[in-house]
Amino acid sequence: MKSLGAAPNQVVGLFVERSAEMVVGMVGILKAGAAYVPIDASYPQDRISFMLADANALLVISQSSLLEKLPPGATAQTICLDSFWWKDAQRAELDTKYSPANLAYVIYTSGSTGRPKGVGVEHRNIVNYVLGISERLQLEPGMNHAMISTVAADLGNTVLFPALATGGCLHLISQERAESQAKLSEYFTRESIDVLKIVPSHLAALQAGRNPKQVMPNKRLILGGEASRLDWIHRLRALSPGCESTTIMVRRKPRLASSPIMSEPSCRARALEHSLWGAPCLTVAFTSSMKMESSSPRIPKARYSLAARESRADT
Repeated sequence: MKSLGAAPNQVVGLFVERSAEMVVGMVGILKAGAAYVPIDASYPQDRISFMLADANALLVISQSSLLEKLPPGATAQTICLDSFWWKDAQRAELDTKYSPANLAYVIYTSGSTGRPKGVGVEHRNIVNYVLGISERLQLEPGMNHAMISTVAADLGNTVLFPALATGGCLHLISQERAESQAKLSEYFTRESIDVLKIVPSHLAALQAGRNPKQVMPNKRLILGGEASRLDWIHRLRALSPGCESTTIMVRRKPRLASSPIMSEPSCRARALEHSLWGAPCLTVAFTSSMKMESSSPRIPKARYSLAARESRADT
């Protein structure tokens, strides 16, 4: 990617099915110094075309099975992860100068009120969030994290990046399984899922069938994206007393003129790529290690071995 022009603040399209290759492409883009724009494989061609053009994407990381879904007029060069001949590729020097203010990724809105809008997220934004959520939830190495949402929305980043950054095991749940109470409960029980981020209405629908407790994680449940009824939260706690429930919400209110704005030095500003240093992905085929740089007492400055954990991409 670096030889093809990937550089800081340069956007690269990530058009990959929910799989281990998705994480390989995501971390690879970050290690090349660029930012990724995630594109759901179910999007129609006109939306894909708009996103690539609007983001001015230089490259597209994809898979052979998805090439026919790319718009015919797309000008971005495509790299297929499943057909790329790694042995012939020349190793690029990773001497990119990273800055916390560089773009990490661009998320597009649904466009329900007009044209979709791209929202740029910088490294310092997502790193500060990952460190904060990992500390608040007391995430530990070896926890099993389930990601059931699309990569095209940042809902799943509460699971994806903390799993990578704390030595957890990331489970990428297929859409078919995520929509089936029977299949998801079987998987959760078999794999002993500890951490789940989910929209309340999705969880409520899954619990409408038999054994609603089986779609609950063992230790951490994070709800977000919608309001949650207090009586329902009480029922969830009764179903799984050992599971801590947390609701992530954003409250908007005008800032008073006298209210200070957090200055940049007070933020835990780091480049996300450095936080995931040496970890190309979480997958069965790779054995690697990662180093977490953190000022948080909850996340030790240590090298976590990923070889000891078998990470799974649910297909």
